[in-house]
Amino acid sequence: MKKWDSVYLNLAKSCQQREQWDRAIEYAEKNAQLGKETGDLKLILQSYIIIGLSHDKLGKYDQAISYYKQALSIMDEIEDDFKKKDIYHVVGMLYEKKGQIEEAQHYYEKGKVHLR
Repeated sequence: MKKWDSVYLNLAKSCQQREQWDRAIEYAEKNAQLGKETGDLKLILQSYIIIGLSHDKLGKYDQAISYYKQALSIMDEIEDDFKKKDIYHVVGMLYEKKGQIEEAQHYYEKGKVHLR
């Protein structure tokens, strides 16, 4: 990632720290678009995690789950298992918030596979 590639990412993170969730999503979406244009899957991955967290904070659980699942797909594609257990856990928590306990349990179990 070049220096200029991280500007939107840094803005998104800054907005998250100030709990400006809509703005964080806006900047993270721009960051993801840049990642798509340059073929940088890690940039897209970081963006989707920020977007997922921001939607969670806004109470938009379905959107959060969607972005986290896209992040998991990218992790599979680039063979990055580093934070996979954390993402599975978060998705499980989101399903739990929605009252979908069986689905939550499914994701908690998937996360256990990636414990190190």
